Order: sequence, then structure tokens, then C-alpha cells
Amino acid sequence: MAYLTDPMATCDPNMVPTDFPCRSTKSVVSMEAGTRRSAGVTVWSVLPIIFLVACATPSERPAPRAASGATQLRTPPQEQSKPKAPDRYAEAKKTISRLLEVIKAEHFDVVDPYSLSDRCIQSMLGAAGLADQAGSLQAASAANAMDRISGAMDDVARVGTRDITPSELTTLCANGMLAPRALASQFMNREGFDSLRGASPNTAAIGVEFAKEDDWDHARVVRPIPGSPASRAGMRAEDRLLEIDGKPVAGMGLDAVFRILRGPIGSDVVLKIIRPDQGDLPFEVVLTREKINIESVSARRIESDLLHIRISVLDESTPAKLAKELGTETSGDLPPYAAVILDLRGNQGGLLRVAVAVAAAFLREDSLVLYTDARTAHSKLRLRATPGDYDNNREDRAPFVNLPARVKEIPLAVLIDSRTAAGAEAIAAALKDHGRAKLAGARTMGLGKVSTIIPLAHDTAVKLFTASIHSPKGTPIDKGVEPDVPVDADPSLREFDDPLATPVQAAIRLLRSEIAMARNAGPPK
Repeated sequence: MAYLTDPMATCDPNMVPTDFPCRSTKSVVSMEAGTRRSAGVTVWSVLPIIFLVACATPSERPAPRAASGATQLRTPPQEQSKPKAPDRYAEAKKTISRLLEVIKAEHFDVVDPYSLSDRCIQSMLGAAGLADQAGSLQAASAANAMDRISGAMDDVARVGTRDITPSELTTLCANGMLAPRALASQFMNREGFDSLRGASPNTAAIGVEFAKEDDWDHARVVRPIPGSPASRAGMRAEDRLLEIDGKPVAGMGLDAVFRILRGPIGSDVVLKIIRPDQGDLPFEVVLTREKINIESVSARRIESDLLHIRISVLDESTPAKLAKELGTETSGDLPPYAAVILDLRGNQGGLLRVAVAVAAAFLREDSLVLYTDARTAHSKLRLRATPGDYDNNREDRAPFVNLPARVKEIPLAVLIDSRTAAGAEAIAAALKDHGRAKLAGARTMGLGKVSTIIPLAHDTAVKLFTASIHSPKGTPIDKGVEPDVPVDADPSLREFDDPLATPVQAAIRLLRSEIAMARNAGPPK
């Protein structure tokens, strides 16, 4: 045995080969433990005692003795640590840690991580029945924001009064963080993120445009979509939605309202509604969900030579549909109409680059449409009326390349109201700043925030306020866009279908004046 060739070596039971044939010998162990031999003992006289001690059962082995000036040649004992229990909320911690990093790096405003963690912890402990113990739990002692949150999750797992799934705990924490309206942000759990990326072919809805603020106890009907289940059931603009299948909409975000309203084709949903002009007595409406085809662009002729185009939403289909209505299929430079009314009433916005595309249809190429201000360089944009800034590098680059040239010059009036928001406001502001159009209606909503959807972990995401939108002349869209011609109008949008409605008539008067001026000035040179 090579490790015992030094006659001065201290004998260590841990050095004995583990596969040595073992037998218990208590008498030898006892003798070894109580007898101190001289350091000059020969190797052969030590071996039997070492082997017998090593072959004793673990409970019979003496503790290893420290060396007395001797060289110890030993194999380190193998640690046998107790298996660590799996962390039930490991996925939740990973998602929230990523959320904290994203908010810190990307949010338009500088946000205090400690405040975020505090709101998260309050939300989680409240749901777990631990709100009154918050000061005595381990989360309270941590200084780092994520350490505090991690400690609170451990507290929920250890002493919570009800079982909370990792997914539910993640949502509680994230929603608590992003609760203040000033953050203008929203957490999207797996269901919400999946819905955003593309609903199932079997998903249906009821056909209503809603508006909702976070502190409202209801969702307000902007308008029922013509021909939809909501329209056929008699729902009206300005109706107040209080409950969906018995669930109050108070405290829900607008995305959550739409998510609950959607469901399988042919399934029923029960809505509780209040109609302001009929008192405060709620009533129920039962609707059957069906596939809803929303036309983002619709058009009609007024007085034979005016084209009235309404854009209800800024989605991927909008540029091509607008181009078709403006006459990409018309040959020559002259469009088959004398002026255009662009109706953006009730348009709540949509995709930012689609807003740039709509403005580009009426502006000269390379005109500045908008710019954004942000904390991060990649969120600071200057977007112009050029295909490279709105086509997103698609193959069908320019939906407006075949427009009649005079479309960028003919008289243009834009209708706006208090529900015109975000990207739709940017369109109106750009056309106004460049002197391309007159605006008629009411001051817009003032929602000039860019929301960016950033994936987190485990099929979740956050819709984060990352930038503010400014008009070409530098006016923040958050201040709202003022009309050139203020018009008091029925806010219901029912008058969109009425060519004699006050806003439409105001736009017609503006255009007739411009048409007359253009005729008196003669053809453009």
C-alpha cells in the first residue's frame, strides 16, 4: 500500500480503500481508540489496526485524529449533502427578474426598482393572505429589489394561506409593478401573449369597439360594428359595459376585456350594460360569438366629386386598402374626385409605421411625419414619408407608388374628435404641420405614447411605454391635436353614416372653399 510507506504517517480511516472486505470488530476499535502507540511503530504493525477500523460500520468508526507533526496523505472525504428541494417559483423569479431589467433599461421614464418591488410584494402577499405579516417576513430584510421579490415568493410558498400557481404569482407581481397609470405599461401572460401573436381560427367575437381607462368601473362602447352580433342586438355607442359573464370589468385593462369577450364560434356571452340616457338600471344582453371581419378602411362618394374615407384602425391591411380607395387602379395623374375627407374620428391608433404610411399617401416623399423621444438610442426615431420608413422591408414595398400624382396636392380635410388617439393623432398632426390639410372636429385624446411589446420568459411579454411621439414641428402628441375648425358633434359616431352630420358638413365647406380657390388660381404649374 503505497500511502503507508512512510513509517511516520498518521493512520487515517478515510484512506482505506472502500472496496476492502468489511467485518465489524468492536474489540479492535476499542483498543485502537484507547491506546496511543509510539510514532516509531513499523508499518506492518499498524496495518491490521487500520484495516479493521476501516471495516467497522460507520457508527463504530472513531473520528479521524489530527496529525502530530506527520505528513498526511489522504483522499478528501466525499461530501454527502442533502438534496435541495426544488424551487417551486423558479420560473416566476426568472420572468420577474427579466421584467425588472427591461423596465430599467427601456421604459421612457426612470423608474425606482424599490417601488416596483414594493408594489409587487404587496400584490403577492395580499393574494396569499399574508398582507398583515409583511413586516415580519424575510422579504422585508433584503436590500436588492429582486432579492426582496424572491424572498416574498419564498414566503408565499412557505407560509401562504392559499395555493398560488407560478403563473398566477407571476401575473400578480407584474400587474402590481405596472399598476400606476403613469407607467402606461401592461404585463401579458401566456394567454394574452398567445392572443396577440395570433388568435385561433376558431376564435370569435361580438363586434364592438370599446374605450376604457384603468380607473373606470366600466368599458364604454365607441360603436358596434355594422352587421355584428352587438349591432343586431341593439347595442349603441356610449353604452357602459359593467360585467362579462358575471365578471366585473372594473380593474381590467382593455386587452383583458377583449380577451374575455372572445371565445369559440357559436358560444354565448352575457353582458351587463347601463345605457346613460335610460337611467342607471342595468340590463343584460346575450350575444352569440361569430367571426368578425373588420374593415379598417371604408369609403363613399359625397356630392359626386368628394371622396369620404374613414380609417377605423391602423393595422397591416390599412395601407393597401387606402391605396385602392385613392385610386391606384386609375390611369393618369388626375384622380376621379376633386377632394378628400379623411375621417379619423374614433380611431384609437394601431401600428406606428402604418400611421406613417397613411400620412405618406398625402405628403411629398421624404417629408418628416413624426419623431420619437426616448431614453434608449434604438427607440429614438425620425420617420419620413418614404417607403423605407413604413414598409418594414417587405417585398411589396410601396403601396402608393401607383397613386395619381395629384393625390398629394388636391384639397384635403381631416375629421378628428376626442377619441382620435396615438397614431391617428400623429397623422392629423403631420398633415396639419405641413399645411397639407385642415382639421375639423374636436381636440384629440392626447395619447402620444409608443408602446413596445418585449418578450420576457416562458411565453410572457410586457407592453412597455418606451417613447413619446412628436409632430414634425416638435409638438408633443400627448398634448392633443387642436382642430382648425372646432365642431360640436354627437360623440356616438352614428353620424358617420349621415352625410348631413355637422362634422362632415364642416369638412365639405372647407373643401368647397379650397376647390373654388384652386379653380380661380388655375391649374398647378
